[in-house]
Amino acid sequence: PWLTCVGDLSHPGWALRLDPATNRVLARVRVGRTPGDGAIDAAGRVWIPNKGDGTVSRIDPVTNRVVETVQVGGSPFVLNEAYGDVWAPDSTSSQVARLHVP
Repeated sequence: PWLTCVGDLSHPGWALRLDPATNRVLARVRVGRTPGDGAIDAAGRVWIPNKGDGTVSRIDPVTNRVVETVQVGGSPFVLNEAYGDVWAPDSTSSQVARLHVP
């Protein structure tokens, strides 16, 4: 499982990969500012919304590294995986970004 840590407003947040058996942190991945609730797509890739900078970070779970950062604008705060894509609603408007999963 993965969880996010916001940090302070001047520094990026983190996504943490946990071992559910031991509750130990297996990996710390630096993402954007003010990360929110992410999603895991059908291929197992991890997507994290970054409310503070209007981006979504995609993490490769094999390397535990950000491999793509997508500018979606606004303040994406939660992601959902549906219909083969990842959806990022904006907390400041009625806009929703659809990210096509490769």
